[in-house]
Amino acid sequence: MPKMSYMTSQALTTKEKALLRAVQKGEGKGGIYGLASALERNQRRVLDNVNRLEELGYVRTTSKLKNGREIKSVTPAVTGSVMTVVNVSLPQTVTKHDLISGLNMSGQLTSNEQSAVTSFFAEVPSSLAMRFLNENGITLAKAADAYKRHVKSFQSLPQTEVWLNVDSPVEAASS
Repeated sequence: MPKMSYMTSQALTTKEKALLRAVQKGEGKGGIYGLASALERNQRRVLDNVNRLEELGYVRTTSKLKNGREIKSVTPAVTGSVMTVVNVSLPQTVTKHDLISGLNMSGQLTSNEQSAVTSFFAEVPSSLAMRFLNENGITLAKAADAYKRHVKSFQSLPQTEVWLNVDSPVEAASS
């Protein structure tokens, strides 16, 4: 399993962000060839980007045999998926540490953390977000409170009530 390292000073390139969006849409199940075809890019370059994103923890790869050929399926890593959604929507990269520290602290969030919290609740599917919170020991109530406190300066979204009413075993584990 790759090291989940989000503490990188290197921002994702435009091509890497496009690759992550394609993986999020499920195009990685067709392997490197399928991704390269969907993105109209060279397979070798796509493989290089996939390897880098796997090292950073954004994606996971699994190999399987199909018609005698090895197919490298590419799927989003849970935390990587959350961070992909957050970072695709922001002008400046926010790390996992930024988001978690913002959710765990009781004081003011930085503007990037505010944007990250907003993006996190507004755009990440609830099952994925619940897993992210559970993996990082953040209670749903605390995350919803952070969202309610800091979303006002960005936009008004009806997500908070949905989050507070989620009936999930993950919610119980994270409380």
